Amino acid sequence: PDFGFNENPNAYNEFTARNNAEWLGTWGGINDYFMAGMLEFKPTSEFQGTAIFQGIGGIEYNQNKQGAINPDGLNVHQGNINRLTKNTINYLSTK
Repeated sequence: PDFGFNENPNAYNEFTARNNAEWLGTWGGINDYFMAGMLEFKPTSEFQGTAIFQGIGGIEYNQNKQGAINPDGLNVHQGNINRLTKNTINYLSTK
C-alpha cells in the first residue's frame, strides 16, 4: 500500500505490525516515521529470535584519524558505545 510521506502514521503502524517491531529510540531531532534510531524486532511465526537494530550514525566503533581534528582517531564517546553494546547483548541474552 502507498502510505505517502514520512509524517503518515499509517506507514509506521504498518511497518511495526508487519515486523512485530518496537521503536526504542530516534535520532536526535529527527522524529519522522522512517528515521529509527533503535528498533527491537520481536519473534514472529517466521523468525523466532529477537534482534536489536541500531541505526544511529553517531555509533562509530572505529574512527578514522583526521589530521589536526582527531590525529589519533579516538572517539571520546567510546564508553557510551561500549555500554550500549553491553546493555544490548545483556538484554538479548534474556530473550
